[in-house]
Parts: sequence; C-alpha cells; structure tokens
Amino acid sequence: MKKQTILLFAVLCTVILFLCACSADTAQTTTTTTTAAAATHNSGGSSSGRSSSETSGFSNSFGTPNTKCAHPGCDNYIASSGDTNCCVTHSNRCLECGKYIDEDAMYCMSCLSSAAGASSTTKFENAYGSQGTTCAHPGCNNPIASSGDTNCCATHSNRCLECGKYIDEDAMYCISCLSKAASSTTTTTKSYYSNSSSSYGNSYGSSYDTTAATGAGGYEMPNENDKSFSDYVKRVDPDLYDSLFD
Repeated sequence: MKKQTILLFAVLCTVILFLCACSADTAQTTTTTTTAAAATHNSGGSSSGRSSSETSGFSNSFGTPNTKCAHPGCDNYIASSGDTNCCVTHSNRCLECGKYIDEDAMYCMSCLSSAAGASSTTKFENAYGSQGTTCAHPGCNNPIASSGDTNCCATHSNRCLECGKYIDEDAMYCISCLSKAASSTTTTTKSYYSNSSSSYGNSYGSSYDTTAATGAGGYEMPNENDKSFSDYVKRVDPDLYDSLFD
C-alpha cells in the first residue's frame, strides 16, 4: 500500500511538471506574437517600413516616409514626392509637370505660382487705360483688354477685321489699319492723277488737289485725333452718329 502511494505521488508530480512546461511555452509564444504585431503596427504595415532608398529619396512635405494615405480605408504610404497627402494610387498628376498632387487637384503649387507670376508680368499695351481700368460696357467689372484700341474687356470688344487687334464693340477696324488704308488710298490717287497728267497733258489747268484722304462715300479718313470708331463717326457725320448712338 505504501509503495502504491509513493508511485501515485510520483506520477502526479510528473504530470504537474509537464503541465507547467507547456504553460511556459504558450506564454512565450504569445509574448513573441504580441511584440511582432506591435512592431508591425508602429511601422505602418511592415516590420521593416520603407526601404532605405525610398526613405532617402523622400521629398513630400505633406508627411514622412511612414505617413499613411489620407484616402478613407487606404493603408498605403503617401507618395514619396509631390504635393499630396495620399498614396500614388489615390493621387492625381499635375497636368503641367506630372508631379503627384491631391486627388481633387489639377495642378501643383509650383506650376500655379509660375502661371500667376507670368500673368502678372504680361505686357500692357492698351492706350485707353491701365491694368486697373474697368470695362466700359454697362454692368461689366472685368479689366479692359491688355492690348488694342478698346475701352472694354476682351469679351465686350470686337476684333479688327484686318489685323485681329481688340477694338471697340461698335467698330470694325482698328485705328492703325484705318490709317494705313487712308495712306494707301491717298498714294494711289496721287499716282493715278500724276500718270494721267503726264499722258494727256495739263490741258485743264492745275491738277486736282488729292491731298485730302477720302474713303467710300466721300468721307474723310480717320486721323490721330480719332481715339475710337465712335469719335471718327461723330467727327465726319454727326447726324449718323446721333442716329446710331441715341
């Protein structure tokens, strides 16, 4: 009886020691798994994070190499370059330079700044005002066209039928083209009468006075005092001006 008791006690001790050893192994395994999971979470999806080459070439000011994409539900890293807080999948490309940008944008900040700088330095060549002059068209607050012979904006101006320059919305030709046409008409007329005089003799006395430049219908041609088509019409035909602009 005493031997059986001792044997039973020995078996119980062996079982207890075996159970203790199994519990220790399980606890160690659990600790290792928890530590690895924590490391993975802290690195953003990988225990090692981005490679050293990706980290060294990172130039996105919207985060760090381990910053996650701001797109809802996305666990990727943000693009390594550009102006975006999203990954390459959820970023657009700048239409000008191709840089990564936010998914709701069209151009990067650099290209927008460059475009704004170029716009501000555009040469202004309109004698009817300055860059701050407002369009003369009723109800319009746009600036006048940056070039041409007009006191209106590009929308409310016509284009010269000869050269395409911006002109008043009630005009057809710019002052320059009208002046050139007048000069050409005067020269042609003088040449014609000069040739006629040399061919047929001056039997009718003094030659015609062809110095006054006239156009179709006998109207005088524009001169430097006509600042617009309206001024020209008002000078050469006041009645027509009154009927057009009353």
